[in-house]
Amino acid sequence: MLNSLRKTFAKSDRLLTSKDYQLNSFTYHRPSQALCVWIKPNEQGHARLGLILAKKQIRKANKRNRIKRIVRESFRHHKDLLQNRDIVIGARAGLERWSNQTLRQFLDAQWAQLAV
Repeated sequence: MLNSLRKTFAKSDRLLTSKDYQLNSFTYHRPSQALCVWIKPNEQGHARLGLILAKKQIRKANKRNRIKRIVRESFRHHKDLLQNRDIVIGARAGLERWSNQTLRQFLDAQWAQLAV
């Protein structure tokens, strides 16, 4: 509970094991050509985030790291709205061309949709 008040991205807010990433138990959403989102309810009492950014899809490490940083930051600010859900975000080719502002706005809209 203290993590949500601090707006941190603690280890407990992450999907860590391969078991956590078993996508066959998730509901698939494809909000854009460059981004995939999988969602499932959890029993943790708080939202958790997992990221899939393959080198095959986004070649440069600095671009993958930039995207991960922006997604984590956005999740950190909105995790209170996303109670009891595991969310996996997968990047596809083309996402590296999105500006930081475009990606943030898109994620803000996605979090608002998922919060309903």
